[in-house]
This record gives sequence, structure tokens and C-alpha cells, in this order.
Amino acid sequence: MLTVAICDDDGVIAEEIKAMLAECCREIQTEVLIRIFGRGMDLENTIREGQCHDLIYLDIQMDEQDGIKTAKRIRDMDPDVFIVFISSYDQFIEEIFDVNALNFIHKPIKKERLKKVLQQVLEKIEKRTQFYYLTYNRMTRKIPYQEIVFWESVKRQVVLHLKSGEKISYYEKMNHIEDEVCSKKCHFAGYISLFW
Repeated sequence: MLTVAICDDDGVIAEEIKAMLAECCREIQTEVLIRIFGRGMDLENTIREGQCHDLIYLDIQMDEQDGIKTAKRIRDMDPDVFIVFISSYDQFIEEIFDVNALNFIHKPIKKERLKKVLQQVLEKIEKRTQFYYLTYNRMTRKIPYQEIVFWESVKRQVVLHLKSGEKISYYEKMNHIEDEVCSKKCHFAGYISLFW
């Protein structure tokens, strides 16, 4: 599932982007979870708390904190997230490269442009290292498959063992993990050896 954050202090525009994005995802048959944030600081806080996003649409000009500052802080926490800036102004083009933004979309946003950028992101995600998305304690964490040693079932919980030695306990059915891992185009010996 693609996780997307839209950060714009204009709620009407944010909802328009969400609606267009949801429609684009339906057209290209991609499951998506979209969250809207009215302030950059709110978005930062959720990332700091462990919420991850694959893609962030970020308005540049916002009242309390501009999108460039927000992007710099997000980059410190998540260097892998794709950031697409949205703005009515061209004067910030040079600054967006300082935070390794993927793209820039002019307001008013056209659905065709949004869809093109979305497809660009999906292609890049497909080429990236595969991640296992783990939701526990009301947060989502993305873990590269190469960091996973194995899963084990302990009583009614699953324990995920990582190369770092970290163990994460959470509630999940092993057959759901099997479906998730086997649906990926990666070969994960640690999981397979656990079941066979």
C-alpha cells in the first residue's frame, strides 16, 4: 500500500489533491492511504513518532513554517521519503533541490500532472529496496527486508528479529505475514526457512 501525506495550510486545496490522488490511484489500481496535515510541524511530529510515508506533497508557502524548512527537518528523520513540492510560485525552484525533492507541481494542480508524478514515484519505489511495513503501537515502521532475520510465533504474538538484535513483538497472524512476504518479488530465506 502506498502511504501519502499532503501538507497544505489550505484545507480546500488539500482535499482537492486528496480526491484527485485517490482517483489516480484507482485508475492505476494502486491501494493508497492518504493523510492530510495543515501544518508542517504536525507532519514532522508524526514522522518523529514513527509514522512513515512513501510520498509527501508539501506546500512551500504556509503560515507558521514554510515547506522548505519542513522538508529539511523531514530529511533528517527520513532520507528515503519522496517529497513533491506544490506552489503557485517559481521563485523556490533552486531551494527545493537542497532537500533532494523529487518534483515540483504548480498550483492550480492538474490531475494529469499529479498522475504523472505519482507514476514516477511508483516506478522508483519498485526499484528501491523492498520494505516490510509493520504497524504496532499506533505507528507504522518500514523495515528493509535485508534487515530481517526471521519471524517467530510466541503465544499469541509474532516476534520480528532484526540483524541489529532488536526484537519487535506485535499481534499478527503468521499466515498474513506469509501472504505479505510471498506477494513481494523478493526472496526472503529467513521467512521461508521458518515455515518449511
